[in-house]
This record gives sequence, structure tokens and C-alpha cells, in this order.
Amino acid sequence: MPSQIIVFKKNICDYGNSEVVLSASAAGEFVNYLRDRSNRTGWMTTGSSDAEQVTLTADFGDTRDFDSLLLVKQNFKSYSAQYEDPVTEQMVDFSTPINVLNNQDEVAYHHFQKVASKKLEIKINGTMIPNSEKRMCQLIATELRGQFQAWPVIKDPTHSRNRTKTKMLSGKQSVRENVGGTSFKLKVKILKNQADIDLVESMYDSSEGFLVWPCGGDSSQFISSIKGYRKEDIFLMKCENEYESERYGGFYQSGIELGMNLAEVVD
Repeated sequence: MPSQIIVFKKNICDYGNSEVVLSASAAGEFVNYLRDRSNRTGWMTTGSSDAEQVTLTADFGDTRDFDSLLLVKQNFKSYSAQYEDPVTEQMVDFSTPINVLNNQDEVAYHHFQKVASKKLEIKINGTMIPNSEKRMCQLIATELRGQFQAWPVIKDPTHSRNRTKTKMLSGKQSVRENVGGTSFKLKVKILKNQADIDLVESMYDSSEGFLVWPCGGDSSQFISSIKGYRKEDIFLMKCENEYESERYGGFYQSGIELGMNLAEVVD
């Protein structure tokens, strides 16, 4: 069955969390690219082989709650992940152990019982193409906020490069653009599922950005691969408009008409 939109809290490893320290047993000078929210940059080894195990470590600096791990745009065929037990200070398995031997997905999503820990460790062995350089664009450790049960219509998806144009003396145009950001609207004519309403209200109440995964982890439900709906498209967003909770038609037994404007943010 197709997956609906998933919402997570902000990535613990995000570059905005200055107390978090990432390290790697190889190519450590590139490891902080895993924190910059971009799939254009990333961490990659040099001269690696499947015989060499590489360890990535995220030291959160303080105890953090998380129940979800996403490895975005990577080529790991076999890998494992553990967290540090706050009592024994030893690395232990999650409730659903992460020990993958034959991964074929460039975006790996693991959900498990929530843990409180100061440290996350990922051990990488083989790659999808044997003896390739090990690489990854984003490391996301976070907490699931919820997944929509209704089917919001994604309206007006825009991937703005904030283009400006200047007409030159020659008559030609000079067009300049920046990295840009994504925005879209979520529309539901009548939203009455309580879990969905709770999720919507938590998004409006949030004082910091939250991660929105439009494809819900299943990009195969779309007939073609389009930016914004791919599995690697996970956006840090906030609500642009105000929350309106008017019941549809004014009837007490009806739900609300949802019109949420989401925009990619810097924090």
C-alpha cells in the first residue's frame, strides 16, 4: 500500500546543533557534510575496499531521544548501527536490531522503539558495487512526529531558486540564482481523523523546523521520478500561514478544512 506523508522532528545531527560532533575512521575531514541538509554534498572515502570496515560516530553532546534513523543517498550494501546505553556506556542494539547484509536502497529508513542516548555508531562494510568508495549525503537521527492517515493534496509545489534577472546593454538577460528552497500547500477538504489533527496542530505549534518526507518512504507510488517526491527529498520546513480550526460547514460533528502552507526554512 502506498505511504502517506511522514513528519519528523528536526535532525539531531543538523549543523544547527553546535554541540553535536561527527567523526569517521576514514575521510573524517568530509564528515560534516552529512549535516548540511544537502544531497549535492556528502561524505566519501578515498581508497576504500569492502575489506575495510569504516565507522561513523555521532556524539550528541547530551542525551537525546530518537526513534528513527535515515541514511540518505548512500551506497552501503552491508552495515550495522548501535547506540550508547546511558547506564553501561556500552554500544547496544536497538529494539529492532540494525544489521543489514544486502541493502539495495540508496535511502535507508529504520524505525525502532525510542531510545535516550548520547551517541550513535554506524559500522559500514561492503558497498553495492564491490570495493567502491563508501559515500553518503545525509545522516538523520530523529524522532517520528506522525504520518498522515488522510490523503492531503500537495498543491503548488515550488522549488524556488530565487532567480533575479537584469537586462544588459546588449539586450540579453543576466539571470542569477541561489541554492533555493521548496514550498507547497497541503489541502484536505474535511480532516476529522484525530491523529491527523494532533499532527497538524503539533506542526503549527512547533517553534523550530520539522522534517517533512512527502513520499513517506515509497517513491514507487508515483509514475515518474520528480523532484520533491523522490525518496531522498526530505525537507526542513515550517508553517507559513496561521492555523484555522473552523469546522466544515459549521457542523459540530464535521472535521476541519485543512489548508497548510509549508516552506523550507533555515532553522
